[in-house]
Amino acid sequence: MVNSVDNFKEFQRYDNEFHYIIACCTYNPIIAQIANLMKSAFEANEEVFIHIDKIKNSIEYHKLILDNIKTRNPELASIYSKLHIECTIKQVLKISDLDAKNT
Repeated sequence: MVNSVDNFKEFQRYDNEFHYIIACCTYNPIIAQIANLMKSAFEANEEVFIHIDKIKNSIEYHKLILDNIKTRNPELASIYSKLHIECTIKQVLKISDLDAKNT
């Protein structure tokens, strides 16, 4: 994923795979379905997600989440997951607002 920062399609593929694997590891079918819905939403609105700052933030959060999964620290992994979601929502809203103002 880190090596695909300059190739959005490739990054998107790895990003979707990351979210799907994490969702499957929860053993919660609803979370897995949400991951699939996210994939569809991201693909349908890729112009919002193509911004480099969003990509860099995603990579940083993914690393933090994975590091804490590897060290068997589910509490921190969960905290970073929530922060990642909150940060992504804020970025998407900010980008959407900028796009709306430019039209």
